[in-house]
Amino acid sequence: MNRRLLHGRSLFLVLLLVSLLFSFSFGEDDTRCLQEVKNSLTDPEGKLNSWVFSNTTVGFICKFVGVSCWNDRENRLIGLELRDFSLTGSIPDSLQFCHSLQTLNLADDNKLSGNIPYQLSSLGRLKKFSVANNDLSGRVPSFNYELELDFGGNSGLCGGPLGKCGGLSKKSMAIIIAAGVFGAAASLLLGFGLWWWYFMRSNKRSKKGYGIGRRDDGSSWADICASS
Repeated sequence: MNRRLLHGRSLFLVLLLVSLLFSFSFGEDDTRCLQEVKNSLTDPEGKLNSWVFSNTTVGFICKFVGVSCWNDRENRLIGLELRDFSLTGSIPDSLQFCHSLQTLNLADDNKLSGNIPYQLSSLGRLKKFSVANNDLSGRVPSFNYELELDFGGNSGLCGGPLGKCGGLSKKSMAIIIAAGVFGAAASLLLGFGLWWWYFMRSNKRSKKGYGIGRRDDGSSWADICASS
């Protein structure tokens, strides 16, 4: 009985220790993740000023603006809401270290450029991902699981749900079609103008008597011969 009790307690302690180690590891990764996010992006309005990493108390990152955690007792990030933050720069690949991230919103009043790091496809718990209305380009990562995606407003993105890369975008196709129509219309107008000019010139010459068998003074060769 004592052995079973001792074994049970030992197993509990081992599991508790493993859990604490994993929690600490995830917390360290989440802190590193947010540090790189802040360092990689330009924040002209100071929206990320509350992201101060000198504080090392438990759950300190959970008090950051735009950050939501699993609970306040551990630095385990589950949501990053940076919509309308006026941020510029490239999306940092360090977001891959936010292992527990479920929601990532970088949409709207931001001016993010470059590509979307393929490393983000390793975030297996991610359920919502939005980068709408930025200036992103390139191939989107291949997410091998279901999640809510929003890539709208980034004409340079391709691949995945946006269609194959290498083809022309709808905007480019519209420009090409419009240019073709304009060119054809301009050619028709030019051709008609040239025909009209030639027609009017010929008409004037005919009225003046210019033509085959007539000289510049309007008399024909037959008239000249008869007068002789």
